[in-house]
Amino acid sequence: MEHMRNNKNLQRIVIIAIVSIVILVVGFYFYHFNGSISQDSDSWSNFGNYINGVLMPVLTAINIYVFIKLTTEVSKLEERRSENAISKENERIEREMQHEREILLLQLRKQELDVFIKQMNRIFDNSSDSISIESLQQVADYLKSFGETGLKWFNLENYEITKNEINSMWVKLNRYIYNIQNNKAFDEELFNKIYDTKAKLTNILMEATLK
Repeated sequence: MEHMRNNKNLQRIVIIAIVSIVILVVGFYFYHFNGSISQDSDSWSNFGNYINGVLMPVLTAINIYVFIKLTTEVSKLEERRSENAISKENERIEREMQHEREILLLQLRKQELDVFIKQMNRIFDNSSDSISIESLQQVADYLKSFGETGLKWFNLENYEITKNEINSMWVKLNRYIYNIQNNKAFDEELFNKIYDTKAKLTNILMEATLK
């Protein structure tokens, strides 16, 4: 719109300039030669030569100015179009890169979630009579590591609360392991707390994975 307004203004200025120059040149001619209309063809020929000699350089200069002005405007317009095209291309590339990052992040979260579920299920795979202390200790070690590193990949609204839940489960699991190592009676309440915490954490991570 601005470019079109500039062109229209330029056209008006050129037309006004040409008309003004023509009136000025013709008026000066008639004023200088007493303003009478001659019946002599030689006089008209001289008038034509006068007009041609005076106006043509001026009109040529105006044409050159208009040409340069229009060329500059067209160049600016093409430059703006080129900048807009580059900007749009950069935006498209950025959107594609963001999409790829989101896909990679989703895959990473899913892998972390799968490993988490698999590790937690090791606690409940065996009956209380045949639980492997070594296996449970590996789960506890994993849980500690996950709370420090793996949890950061998830988009959690309550990150610290979830981390505290993981630490709480780690404490419960270590107490459970301690009871087994010392041949204490099976603590069903503790076992159920571990199961409930595991279910709660799994749901939290599933929701975070899909965000």
